[in-house]
Amino acid sequence: MPPEFVPISAFWEVRPVGPNRPFAGGAEPELTAWVRLTEDDAPPDAHRLVLLMDALAPAYAAILPGLAQVPTLEYAVRPAEALAGASSPWVLLRARAGGADASGWNEEVIDAWGPDGAHLGTAHQLRLARSVG
Repeated sequence: MPPEFVPISAFWEVRPVGPNRPFAGGAEPELTAWVRLTEDDAPPDAHRLVLLMDALAPAYAAILPGLAQVPTLEYAVRPAEALAGASSPWVLLRARAGGADASGWNEEVIDAWGPDGAHLGTAHQLRLARSVG
């Protein structure tokens, strides 16, 4: 996401994995990417993980054909035990969303792994898809 749209994105690097991109009208509400903080080479701790887990655009945005607001209304992160042994600043995120209901509500689950395959944590977000007009 460009810093003009999401200012905090100036502080992380995102390297997408796979064909899905935000607002590209794809078939699956899923985004996968490697992410890291650009000003900090330390491996993630619980605080860094909370920030990094929200680095991707909403997974639901992958099926939208154009720009739309999809704000987060609830956000919860549960670190996994393996987070204590993380040794790289890079985290692989996989975000998956269910379909939105008629009112635009959808739930998203984000999982994080280290480069060694260790599961670092899971996040849940409740979002509301809104059209931009």
